[in-house]
Amino acid sequence: MVFPGLLSAQAPEGQLQSQAVKLFDIPVVLEKANFPDSVRISLQEDDQVFLLRAASDGKIVGYAWASSALGRYEKFDYFFLTDKNASILLVKVWQYRSTHGGAIAGKRWLKQFIGYTGGAIEYGKDIQAISGATLSGNSIVHDIERAQDILAVVREMHME
Repeated sequence: MVFPGLLSAQAPEGQLQSQAVKLFDIPVVLEKANFPDSVRISLQEDDQVFLLRAASDGKIVGYAWASSALGRYEKFDYFFLTDKNASILLVKVWQYRSTHGGAIAGKRWLKQFIGYTGGAIEYGKDIQAISGATLSGNSIVHDIERAQDILAVVREMHME
């Protein structure tokens, strides 16, 4: 049971794992990304970054990002998976707590992020706005944009 206002900050690693296996059609190992002190990244408390490695040879096949973003009153949890070039393959809102704005969790709406690799993205222009979900929609758009900026640094650190 989820109580409003309480946040389960841990990524659904089982979901990340199973979705990655489906997307890549190979066994995949999740490895939590570590950042040396010399790398200046402003991660928020709920941000989690994972490398997705092929189980057979350990090569990076993609990345996973899990975090939370703020809707009108409450946070919601989401994740996305990318290929090794950080192009988004899947976005999923896995816990939405509020009674308003839940339309952003719809698969059809979230498909708009597929192929996004970073850079400026605008709610209502690049990503279709949803009536009744303005704050949640804006929040996830800006958070995914921020996440892609961080993934660019992660990719650079782990170039193979």
